[in-house]
Amino acid sequence: MSDGASPRPASRTLGDLVDEMATATPGAEALVFRDQRLDYAGLKVRVDEFARAFLAIGIRRGDRVALLVTNRTEWIVAAFAAAKIGAVVAAVSTFSTPRELAWALEHSGAAALITLKAFRGRRFLGALRDLCPELDGAPGALTSARLPSLHTVVALEGRAPAAVFSLPQFLARGATVDVATFAAAQQAVTPEDI
Repeated sequence: MSDGASPRPASRTLGDLVDEMATATPGAEALVFRDQRLDYAGLKVRVDEFARAFLAIGIRRGDRVALLVTNRTEWIVAAFAAAKIGAVVAAVSTFSTPRELAWALEHSGAAALITLKAFRGRRFLGALRDLCPELDGAPGALTSARLPSLHTVVALEGRAPAAVFSLPQFLARGATVDVATFAAAQQAVTPEDI
């Protein structure tokens, strides 16, 4: 006899949960933000695309990814994508002063930073350039004396400076990651990773 409730998900990791929900209820609404609506199938596509891009830039299980993003679709997508490959999310407040941003990035050990250019008068890329005057070269090749772990910065909107990936540039990198590599990265994740 059924009480009408849906069965509990069997997934043990967030990445597997995205896949399970996309298989079980692909057309069910998963995420609503302003005029954007994603069903579980669409969420899985976006998460997988982001996760493959993380792998393409060298993010692996146990690496840290800093998110300096407001409450929006990309925050959820990036967080699920990091979890899908076993990376750890370091959420950074969008109300951080440049000094607080420096502290968060120095102490998180983030290998990648997903950021907005600015929010409510706070210019994150400007503050980052002050922290990392080395932020010139090619995207994904940052070598900073002050932030030695950080090698990649992705700006979610607008035109990015030369050393910063724009979102389309970043996501295009993911196309180089084959299905087997992506599957192996996800299968290596355990509940203890998250």
